[in-house]
Amino acid sequence: MIELHAPPAEVFVLPAPPMPPYVTRLQVAAGRDGVSVALHKALTDAGVTTRVEGDMTVADEPGEGAIWYGNHRGGVEPILLGGVFGRLGRSDFHFFGKPYALQARVLHGAGPEAWNTILPVYPSRMADPAARLRLRDRYWRWRLGSYMPTDEQIREMNNSSQQRATAVVAAGELALIFPTGHVGEALEKRWHHGLGRMTLELARRQSEAPLIPFQFDAFSTPQLTLRLLRRVLHLRAKPYEVVLRVAEPLKPAEVVQHVLDGFSADERAQAANGDDRVIICGITQFLRRRYVAQFGSPRDLARLDAETAATN
Repeated sequence: MIELHAPPAEVFVLPAPPMPPYVTRLQVAAGRDGVSVALHKALTDAGVTTRVEGDMTVADEPGEGAIWYGNHRGGVEPILLGGVFGRLGRSDFHFFGKPYALQARVLHGAGPEAWNTILPVYPSRMADPAARLRLRDRYWRWRLGSYMPTDEQIREMNNSSQQRATAVVAAGELALIFPTGHVGEALEKRWHHGLGRMTLELARRQSEAPLIPFQFDAFSTPQLTLRLLRRVLHLRAKPYEVVLRVAEPLKPAEVVQHVLDGFSADERAQAANGDDRVIICGITQFLRRRYVAQFGSPRDLARLDAETAATN
């Protein structure tokens, strides 16, 4: 695994709480075999399987980079998708995550190879006491205490993680991003512009690494967790299947060209004057609408079109 733009300083990572033995064993396996392979073995032992509907050949070959983007409503999608990559023998797997989240802290305790999996990001206004944040993020702002970075450090960290993600994908590795920026349904929530920014940068690098949209069918996080726990306790558990749907991949350069072709005269002028924001916004809107059209209902698409029309 390459190490480009290593994750930021440890001052941003809370010490992990005491871990039960099964988590410690997973940490050891992750440090030895790689995170994705360790996750695949743990899920298989627990009777949890992921049935893939769609073409996975794009992820079969080590050295073929890609950005995977999709929904994050269950909170454990990195674990499930990491297990799928492990089944394919891909240990070069990275995902965006908050460094204070428990799964990130577990990986941090598993050693540098496992920690290299994380692309750490913070909510952009988390350091601002007056900011309106989700309840969980307000709690963590209090909980972090002296580990809380400043606004400037957050910007630097988030930008560094996006640059690192682009670099590892261009170098032939896999990066997983959740466009909503938090646990939530990608069909309904607003998308941030990180995916659009990475797409533009990959196009400018003339990278052929594809953008791969995915969607997990609804699953029960408690049921999945229960099976992992029963396995650890050497108790029998019924098999549990999760369905992963994979849509047709897109090439960054083709996405950018499609967006530029659809620009108005004013938008073309802004882009020609070096205003990347209009291009990034257009890419994000295009990828989001395509995602909703692929995985959502006609009602989801109509709601998105009404939302877009209201903001334009």
